[in-house]
Amino acid sequence: MSIAEDVRALILLSDYANGDAAGKANILGAGWQVTGLLPSGFTAPQTLVVLISLPPRYYGQEFAITLTLSDETGQAVQLPGPAGNLQAMRIQQIVKAERPNLPGVLTHDKVWAHAKALVNLPNGLPLPGNHSYEWTLEIEGNANPQWSAPFYVAGPPSGPIVG
Repeated sequence: MSIAEDVRALILLSDYANGDAAGKANILGAGWQVTGLLPSGFTAPQTLVVLISLPPRYYGQEFAITLTLSDETGQAVQLPGPAGNLQAMRIQQIVKAERPNLPGVLTHDKVWAHAKALVNLPNGLPLPGNHSYEWTLEIEGNANPQWSAPFYVAGPPSGPIVG
């Protein structure tokens, strides 16, 4: 049985998030589905929060996750890379299934393991307005339709209507 078959995963869009020393995610402005464009042409800053729970047998195990931003057609969004060439907006990371830890408390082997990934995009993303997008998660190459976070980028307000 693969990790992906045993995982419970949640993806949240938030304004900002960080991890603390206790292994918790501190999240501000979570759960939005619509964002706008700033005068720069970029979306507002955002943080993608991925929370993963696994059965205790996975304590300490590392595994690969991939986050992909797709457009309305299901194709990976192409954005300029560091050298200016277009590349798929895809983030890959290794995460570790950690045993929950509370100082001074001994947890038993029935407490599920947790892993998290926080992807801060402090400058937003250069996405066209009036389109829908979706972040999707793959765990060791396996996808699940529930592991996604769809959102809409509103375009600039329309001009005045005359007549």
